[in-house]
Amino acid sequence: MKQLQKGDLCKVIKSKYITPGTTVEIMDELGAGIYLCGTTSNENYIVVAKNLIPIEEVA
Repeated sequence: MKQLQKGDLCKVIKSKYITPGTTVEIMDELGAGIYLCGTTSNENYIVVAKNLIPIEEVA
């Protein structure tokens, strides 16, 4: 899995608080593989990398 960076968009695979399939933006890396993510409804959550799938940008 590629290293996620601030500004990357991802889909949530599994979360206790976020509906699977929700698109989130990486806001910051809090620790090794632990990310602060923001949703389109301006909610912030902490998510581990194994529960995120990066969205590939199509050029």
